[in-house]
Amino acid sequence: MSSKDARKQTLEHDAFARFAQDANLCLVAGSLKSCLPPAPDIMVNIEGLGWRAFELGDINSSTRHRVMSDMDNAPWLMNAYYQDLPSRQKAAFEAKYAGTWITLSFNDNKSPNGKKVVGFKRAIPELFDWLTQLPDDFHGEAFEHIDRTVSIEDKVNAIKKIEARRQRFYWLSQLRVARVDSHSAPKFKANGGGNAIRVDVRPLEDKLANRYVSDVPMELLLTIKHGMLVYDDELANLKLIVAESLDTSSFERVWLHATMSRQALLLGKRNAV
Repeated sequence: MSSKDARKQTLEHDAFARFAQDANLCLVAGSLKSCLPPAPDIMVNIEGLGWRAFELGDINSSTRHRVMSDMDNAPWLMNAYYQDLPSRQKAAFEAKYAGTWITLSFNDNKSPNGKKVVGFKRAIPELFDWLTQLPDDFHGEAFEHIDRTVSIEDKVNAIKKIEARRQRFYWLSQLRVARVDSHSAPKFKANGGGNAIRVDVRPLEDKLANRYVSDVPMELLLTIKHGMLVYDDELANLKLIVAESLDTSSFERVWLHATMSRQALLLGKRNAV
């Protein structure tokens, strides 16, 4: 097994164990194992139910996947850029931001049509330029900072630049500086800028249409990562899709697991189950 496959298997097993805990399913110790197609992804022995095979699915939207990727990568990418600055620039940046946490808040906004935009990785030099231009003792929200001492005309121009920045860096909600102490090097972190998300129903529809083979009863587990399902119309729509296709699918039950809110919801089951 390649290291990539081993990591994928470990992540799947860990995610399923968290789901089982939230769904109050007691797993027989040592029974969880991975399977190859056409079988579902994993097989496990559940106390009171016996052996079950679970196909795993992810219904995060494509924009949410982008947010999760940016969240995961932002701290080390920002730190790597900072560490690679020319010595004089690095020293000046460290002197300005010693003892700070610099936090990027990402959002689920879609790219505005017809606008000049740039992705996070390409924007890192500009983010550092903004930070470099701020006052030495600055703290707070850097994205919308306006120097209050300038003229009205300059303030108007600054507001226009902020609006253009909002369009260009549509994925960034905030760039916040918090001063913690006065000695340590600056540190970088990221968050999702919001937990209420829209989902993509296509993986659910595809998996209900696909054919799977197993000697034990099969179930489908859908996951929402780094968020929670709060829109009533979406939950009703997911249940409707399941109700319309479950009897002709390979599955006896369909589950939804929202990892952040620790919700494990049964979206549907066959009448005989």
